[in-house]
Amino acid sequence: MPAKIFVDEIARAWEEEGLFARDLNGQLIRAEDATAKQYAQFVTMTIDGQSISVPRATPAVDSQGNIIFLDAAGRTQPRQTTILDARNALKNQEQQSATASDCEHFIPTVCHLAHLNPAGVCRVCSVAVAKQDANGRISVQDKLVPACLQPVQPGMMVYTLDCPADASTTDDSKAREVALAARNRVRTNVKTLVELLAADHLPGLRPATATGEASDLEQLLDKLQQKGLGIERTRLAPRRSQGSPKVNGHAPLANNASQRDTSSPLIVVDHQACILCDRCVRSCSDIKQNFVIGRTGKGYLTEIGFDLNEPMGESSCVECGECALACPTTALTIVKPPEEPAWWLEQVGGTNSATGKLFSGHPGKSAATPASLANHRYLGHLSYRQRQWFQYSVVRWELQPGDELCRKGEYGFTAFLLESGQFEGWRQDPRDAQSDATANPSASGGIWSYFGLSSATTKRTASVELGQPDFECGTEAIILGEMTLISHQARRATLRAKTSCVVYEIRRNVLYALQRHPHVREELDQVYRGRALRDVLQFVHQRAGRNLSHRLFGELGQEDLEACRRFLDQASRQPVSATNPKRQVDLIRVEPGQVICRQDELAEDFYIIRIGHVNVTQTIGGEERVIDYFRPNHSFGEIACVADWDELQTELSLKPDASRRTATCTALDDVELVRVDKQIFRQLLLQVPALRKIVLARAKQLKGFSPPATTPGARPTTNTPILREFTEQGLYNAQRLLVLDLEACTRCDECTKACSDTHDGVTRLIREGLRFDKWLVASSCRSCTDPYCLVGCPVDSIHRDGERLEIQIEDHCIGCGLCAKNCPYGNINMHEQSQGKATISHRASTCDLCHKIVGPNEDVSCVFACPHNAAFRMSGTELLAKIEGYRPV
Repeated sequence: MPAKIFVDEIARAWEEEGLFARDLNGQLIRAEDATAKQYAQFVTMTIDGQSISVPRATPAVDSQGNIIFLDAAGRTQPRQTTILDARNALKNQEQQSATASDCEHFIPTVCHLAHLNPAGVCRVCSVAVAKQDANGRISVQDKLVPACLQPVQPGMMVYTLDCPADASTTDDSKAREVALAARNRVRTNVKTLVELLAADHLPGLRPATATGEASDLEQLLDKLQQKGLGIERTRLAPRRSQGSPKVNGHAPLANNASQRDTSSPLIVVDHQACILCDRCVRSCSDIKQNFVIGRTGKGYLTEIGFDLNEPMGESSCVECGECALACPTTALTIVKPPEEPAWWLEQVGGTNSATGKLFSGHPGKSAATPASLANHRYLGHLSYRQRQWFQYSVVRWELQPGDELCRKGEYGFTAFLLESGQFEGWRQDPRDAQSDATANPSASGGIWSYFGLSSATTKRTASVELGQPDFECGTEAIILGEMTLISHQARRATLRAKTSCVVYEIRRNVLYALQRHPHVREELDQVYRGRALRDVLQFVHQRAGRNLSHRLFGELGQEDLEACRRFLDQASRQPVSATNPKRQVDLIRVEPGQVICRQDELAEDFYIIRIGHVNVTQTIGGEERVIDYFRPNHSFGEIACVADWDELQTELSLKPDASRRTATCTALDDVELVRVDKQIFRQLLLQVPALRKIVLARAKQLKGFSPPATTPGARPTTNTPILREFTEQGLYNAQRLLVLDLEACTRCDECTKACSDTHDGVTRLIREGLRFDKWLVASSCRSCTDPYCLVGCPVDSIHRDGERLEIQIEDHCIGCGLCAKNCPYGNINMHEQSQGKATISHRASTCDLCHKIVGPNEDVSCVFACPHNAAFRMSGTELLAKIEGYRPV
């Protein structure tokens, strides 16, 4: 006789529904992933009676708002457009319209953050969804749906708790009744949900209000009260009383709700205040990739845990603070910000709490408190916890007229948010030419003649007057110095205060936090793009005249260069229109491995490389061959843009499809390009006959009309295994390689011993690595042109120094290991930092080129210690030049 089996039909139905979503008919449909085709499929819907058209899918982005690319073809990862996305698009549309509605279309959120993957666990963002049939009758779906997860559908009618009573596209009174009933239903459900959260978790929220700053949940309660929901925080009794030893007769877990975990010196964990929104879990795993926080327990005993439910201070948590910054309650509370870095103490003065060292500070600089940043145009967008956590990464600076904000050529690691005052800037700093002339006296005449100064000027000191400024800017400039942080390049101008000024000096981790706010990111991105584009065009005018690295514009005279700059600058300012949706001159960013242009495709653009390196390959007989690589400030694609001109067609007897690309160009690292439209480039050649002559001459040469050049600096045009290996090993990106001549090296290991002795027993190099011809590329920091290790440090303890381009790791490193993971060459290691017998923490270490020991013109310890003259420090380009038969440009 078969056993009697009890089947819970309700539980089974809910379990099945977890794999599905509901359509407008209320029917369960299987949730499907978004596809790229849905980018072009637009959905028209209404939200509170207002019509909006949005695509069914949008590209997924990372925590910084950067689009995620799937492959070299530029395919992006699509995600379905949600009701919350449509609401945000509607608000942007109304803000840009002169007839913006008074309705806010407010959709509250608790578990959702823009930079986190949606989870939909709190259901506070619930909205009512309806549809209208052919007869005009409106039927509302039985269930409310979460706006952060529900995908948009054609004809969808959404009602929020803000919906006005007359929200209808028609004058039908029945439609208005439906809208009013749907709004009241949403308000009732949201009110109940929030009151349940308040009953269980408000006792843990009270300490936050005492500090003058409420948590996200507390702020939401106040917001809903203003909306007239009439929330009563004490209407419902908590299911678990404070300090209860048991719940429903079961003993609580080790970290039960009646206990506060104070094992971490920076963050206190209060399980009583946790609402299980999973913000901390997603921040730890998805954003920081630490995978420390997860859920533990079952049912009502479920709570967050660290590793295998260990106390936070005893787990593998590196205390980066990401979880506490994301928590909407006081479940994770910052009780102490991270250790103040030496940089901050040097700026504002004070005593280092760890070493007791006293710093005098910098005149005009003072500490910025979380309260003082609340009213700032951009820093005010940060939450109180973020301002508290980042307070040692922000300095308030009052400058007097003549004070220097930054200097051209420095590798700074801060940017400046402007609050008041006027600045003046110089793109040509004579002191840079003076330092160049000191390092290379033979070149001083040419450099100083370029700046229009006499050789006697080289005797001036650093306080030299800079002459007339190239530009002036005020608070309308918003931010200065951001290009150094974003692109990891040196300062491009010298800035001084023209009047009394106030700025906030911020470090890279603060800029990352600001970029998570869409409004701030959009404004800062516009500023960066505009300046980067003008910077490239200015470079074409300034640097190409000195025949430095630019093969196309370097052959022009000053008048022609200025004509090119004016023409391209004017074209870059042309607005985008419906008839011309593509910008004529634009700055584009390309991910590593992404194809810029393909062999045999029609040419549509001409490119100038601003940052990064580009690999050039040809496919011949089914084999892909590396024929060249392009460095920053190089241009390409010009010949295919003019191959269909009559004079080239006649002289070279070209085929009609000669305008197709002859090679494939692929980004080797993060690349920024100035893209010039084909028609604009052709107009430029007509405007500047000298440039047109150069381009046509190159076209004839490469197409076989003229014999190839035989100059010593000419690059080979055939495939070389050396060049392929050079690009595959990433040597193109290196500025300070440690290479060993294997024909002279005796494997005595004196280089490694010298490094270890110099750095207190922790070596910065390993005499192992890849081989390039007869050279061994040792495992030591390469000082990359585009350093991967600088990206994402939560406390911004790693940066580049401007004197020798070395990467430095400061003492306030928390040992999270992110820089070691980011380095593709394995040149950053983690080691234990000890004091006596007690191990303090882990810390990252990398080669700093002995910057505290030797001068800028002296050999580093490893090179100096080699008894056989087999160790050298050089750039990747210099190493390539040593290979017989290859002479790079």
